[in-house]
Amino acid sequence: MPGGGWAAWATGLTLAPTGAGVEESHSLSYHYTATYDAGGLREFWAAGALDGAPIDRYDRAARAKLPAQPWMRDGLEPDYWRQGGISRAAKEAWFNDAVATLQRRTNRSQGTLQWQHGCMVEPGGLVRGWYQFAYDGADFLLFDTDNERWLASSRWAEVTQRRWSAQPDFSRHVQRYLTDACVEWLGRFLHSRRAWVSRHAAPQVQVWSHPAREQPGWLALTCLAGGFPTAAVKLGWHQGNTTLKGVLAGLGALPAGDGNFQRRGQLLVPAEQAQGVRCQASHGDLAAPLEAAWEPPAPSIASVSPWAVAGLMLVGVLVLGVALLLWKRRASRNDTSSMDSLVSDPVNSGAS
Repeated sequence: MPGGGWAAWATGLTLAPTGAGVEESHSLSYHYTATYDAGGLREFWAAGALDGAPIDRYDRAARAKLPAQPWMRDGLEPDYWRQGGISRAAKEAWFNDAVATLQRRTNRSQGTLQWQHGCMVEPGGLVRGWYQFAYDGADFLLFDTDNERWLASSRWAEVTQRRWSAQPDFSRHVQRYLTDACVEWLGRFLHSRRAWVSRHAAPQVQVWSHPAREQPGWLALTCLAGGFPTAAVKLGWHQGNTTLKGVLAGLGALPAGDGNFQRRGQLLVPAEQAQGVRCQASHGDLAAPLEAAWEPPAPSIASVSPWAVAGLMLVGVLVLGVALLLWKRRASRNDTSSMDSLVSDPVNSGAS
């Protein structure tokens, strides 16, 4: 199973046309968990995930399949969600019968049954599929895609293993789903996600700095890339055509709380060499990497020399004084001219 989890999962098979041109791995998986007690099925949880990020969830009370990402909500027709709700309700009914069977076989009054299936397309066209069950956190039953057979990991699963092995049509149906339908849906979801990202331009990159604490004359540059739909965010520092070695802060890309992911990186650089340094963020859903260049912060009054401040104030006072003197002289001339016009002879003034 990609990313860890249950110990065994089916090995892959190569489908050259499907994975052609794939530059990075992508996966689509569905997860179901049911708990039971003496009264039967107690809790049922279901969700889908694309590249490890949730894409839908199941509202058990409403028997509805709901989007977990804005691009899922905007990119799929209402009928998809209606049919999905019917399918999830049918799976809940299947789990209700399955846990009742487990109660009888194990003689346990409570337990947890999990089911997971999905596919991964890797660079070069390798397609991997898995279809497996776990009981109380341990491997229970899985489908071997290489040999199209069922393998029981628990004695309580042997009855089901023999029954499903006796149904070759069912095995072929599972194989076709993992190698065809699952991969097709994976491609459709990737297209919807990338289209949404390009329309909304959600990802952003910003760079700022502060003096390095233990290295006088150096700056600590920080790059924050956020708004990405998955955790597959790569950061890099560059200056001209040179790639600089930076440090990724934290534990890689982290959830931002809004369904997106963010990643932070840091770089120490001499202050006089920081000009032109830029941070680049790349993601498989972007047509081109995003960049942000470091810019020196605008000087604040607190960072200006006191002597410079005093000099600026003196110049300001001098300029203001000269302006007032010129204004007074001009006002005096205007007042004298106005008085002469008041006392002059109307006849001599040329009035008619």
